Amino acid sequence: MPGRFEITGGLTGEQLKLILDDTHQLLDEVGLEIDHPGLLEELAGHDGVTVRDKRVCYAPELVERARTRVPEEDTNYACSRAGDDTFRVVPPFSPFDVIDFDSGEKRPAEERDVTDGARLYDAFDVTGPPHVHIAGMDQKTAQMHIAKLCAENSRGVGNWSAAFNYEQAAAIRDMYLAAGREGEPAVAFQMTHSPLRLDAYFLDIVMRLRDSENGTRGIAIGGGSMPLPGVSAPIHWRAAAAQGLAECLGGWITAKLIDPDIRPYASFLIWAPDLSTCTWSPTTPESKLFQLLNQQAMQELLGLSMYVSVGDLSAMCLAALEGTRVFEAAGLCEGCFSTAHIPIDLEKLNFVETVASGMDMPDEPGLAARIVKETFPETTFLAHPSSLDYRTLTWQPQIFTGRTPAELSGLLDAPSDELLADAREIARERIAANEFTLSDDARREVDRIYQRGVAAVRALPQQ
Repeated sequence: MPGRFEITGGLTGEQLKLILDDTHQLLDEVGLEIDHPGLLEELAGHDGVTVRDKRVCYAPELVERARTRVPEEDTNYACSRAGDDTFRVVPPFSPFDVIDFDSGEKRPAEERDVTDGARLYDAFDVTGPPHVHIAGMDQKTAQMHIAKLCAENSRGVGNWSAAFNYEQAAAIRDMYLAAGREGEPAVAFQMTHSPLRLDAYFLDIVMRLRDSENGTRGIAIGGGSMPLPGVSAPIHWRAAAAQGLAECLGGWITAKLIDPDIRPYASFLIWAPDLSTCTWSPTTPESKLFQLLNQQAMQELLGLSMYVSVGDLSAMCLAALEGTRVFEAAGLCEGCFSTAHIPIDLEKLNFVETVASGMDMPDEPGLAARIVKETFPETTFLAHPSSLDYRTLTWQPQIFTGRTPAELSGLLDAPSDELLADAREIARERIAANEFTLSDDARREVDRIYQRGVAAVRALPQQ
């Protein structure tokens, strides 16, 4: 009989219903601001939609229909669905600096960091967004260049790329389709803004993509809503959560009305306020409560569990017991991408998964008495078969296999120079052993699309 721990939520059913009722009222009576005349005209033709000037209101039945589809269709790489027990890490989202693999010094990201990181993540079957951004190149083409490198060196790194115009988005989408990527979105647009507004610029790009040759294949758009209580949302957590839920569901509905086949996403994160500085704080008691409340509301109202960042093992274990299955920013060290930290962060995931999976609890009646009688006083418990078999219940390192569990667990939170040296050697071996490569035809097609995209972007008017 397995013994597993879970942390249940503190919100009651009545409190969750109040949040949902507030969400319905916000979308039905206040609506979302969408400053796009063409889209407003298109939306007005749908049942359950009311357009008032630049505000679009959605009827409760439309909201509920969307809410029931979120757990089945959500594409957010940083969320897991209810009941999913698959633990995974994802790369950080495009930091500009790296910790140099050889010297350990901080420096701006270069092309080699894209290729090495993509190949190492791929060797561990990790997928997710671009793990670095190259600042020292033409920024008109940087997003496309990074996507091309990711496509050539991995099966799923670089998904969820950012794009800032139609030309970039179309090129990245088409490169990933040419590389055989049909699963995760190639390009993602964040369109929700607090309070209760959708980004007309990105919506326009999606409408143009809808009418292109590959349509909205490989495109995600939606609602990663992040209202700040007291600044861009009501000060009370419950009201801010209702607004965040309204924003992300409103974004979901709008995306689906533009194209039923589009792959939207929905999530909300309510920051703990510090009104003395108009910022958010991750370390106050309020922030810990906000995180717990947010996690439960997401699980109960959207059927999703939010990610947390890879970091302190105790915090990761606590999050796993709350339902978290996705840990973001594997390979991030002090705000910088670090190839050497990827094996360490993946070993942390193995540790956390072991804690969350629990351990076997024998259901034999009289177990303690039997073992004591069989042991005492002739011998010691260490020599009893139950002790000799106990090693099957403990965590065994899966990446740093040359170290004992007790030794390694003490190093994961604060890696020593010796452990980092081991990590670099593991990384080198995994990168060298990764045999992934695009076929010659796919590589030529990716390059053709890239060159087309570069020409299209450079032909745009200067802004």
